Amino acid sequence: MPRDSELVILNDGSDDGTPEYLESVTDRRVKAIHHQASGGVAKGLNFLLASTDSEHVARMDADDLCLPWRFALQEANLRSAEMVFSSVIFMNSRGLPVRPDLPGRIAPDATPLHLLLGNVLVHPTLYATRQIMDDMGGYRATAAEDYDLWLRAARKGARMVRTAEPVLMYRRHGKQATTTGGWLAKADDPLLDESYGQLARDACGCLGDTRTLRRSSVSGQAERADPQEWRSFLSQFRAKARLLRPAQRALINLRLSRFQHA
Repeated sequence: MPRDSELVILNDGSDDGTPEYLESVTDRRVKAIHHQASGGVAKGLNFLLASTDSEHVARMDADDLCLPWRFALQEANLRSAEMVFSSVIFMNSRGLPVRPDLPGRIAPDATPLHLLLGNVLVHPTLYATRQIMDDMGGYRATAAEDYDLWLRAARKGARMVRTAEPVLMYRRHGKQATTTGGWLAKADDPLLDESYGQLARDACGCLGDTRTLRRSSVSGQAERADPQEWRSFLSQFRAKARLLRPAQRALINLRLSRFQHA
């Protein structure tokens, strides 16, 4: 961690011995905040932001492992961006690596297009300026509070970059919400539909049913969308992608290959 940093931990209603463990930590950089009951992810994250005043903000979840070079690498990249993300090494519940992340660096000009194909930015790797977090008004209570924030930031024109080097061991297990099918492609999420639709219109000029496009793009199931609207979306999307540098186009094409009708 940077020398002048602090680690602020929110114990959001845990009943597994977390409070007792946190009280035993004597490192002066560690500050624990205890809530008797969980208020939800978005509310907890906004509370943590409001409880700190640092120029930069980084976050991670309690079940992941931070790699030693994370902060030095990401802070260097923050000199030319407002939000920095990184690739991760996925691991199972026993801490064993299971599969690699999407390879390569995602440049700021390619990030909005990547976000229209689903959330490729891993939330626990976030390293950002407090200014951009404040400008965005923090997180909103939606099925994917992180994805919603990235979509809104991209539409605002925030410089967002993902480094190719992994900075985190990201734990995956069967009880996580993100591993259960369909959670992000659900139909009844007006906030997420709003943020996705606004970016789709600004980045690609999409004028169709962006709610259906969101559910199609994040699930990888193009058949969810109207065929004509889907073809129109892909045509406009690819036109924008052709303006990217070759390495960035290759990553976009790799992700597009998920779709049967791409």
